[in-house]
Amino acid sequence: MDTYRSVISALAVFLVLFVAFGGTFLSLNQSVALDTSHSEGPCPKPSQAAQKIARDFLTSKKFTDNRREANVTHLKGETPKALRSGESHGDEESKKVHVSPKTCKKLNEKYNSIINGDNPHKPNYFKVKDKYLVFFESVTPNEKKSNVITFGMNTLIVLDSNLNEIKGWSG
Repeated sequence: MDTYRSVISALAVFLVLFVAFGGTFLSLNQSVALDTSHSEGPCPKPSQAAQKIARDFLTSKKFTDNRREANVTHLKGETPKALRSGESHGDEESKKVHVSPKTCKKLNEKYNSIINGDNPHKPNYFKVKDKYLVFFESVTPNEKKSNVITFGMNTLIVLDSNLNEIKGWSG
């Protein structure tokens, strides 16, 4: 219930920011199809859109105030590493991933109502130094949930090293 309240609070904060900044905060109105045809373990492979949002959050000047609000200005310019369930292969890939199936499992449990609710969202998990970025993308209807309508509401949440929410935005 606390997670649900936190997400609702984050939505309210985002709406205020969205109106105050003329809608220039995040362009999150992309929806993605959730590929459930193969198992990736507890850490789903992040989409290209989620990777771009995570990079932009850490590098773009337009997110300076948001980084300040979340007290993560020290992360500016850092590279987000996708959380993965299995081993990374090769030097180049090891720079882009952080192997942590236990963390993904905890995040999946924490956000189960968002991932598997009436309007399911695809989770994307990233580690940046001592923080985590969680980005939920709206899922387009598929065979298993053909009655789901996607409204394009996506969420970005910053968490500390203990997976406690610091700040979140939706749009």
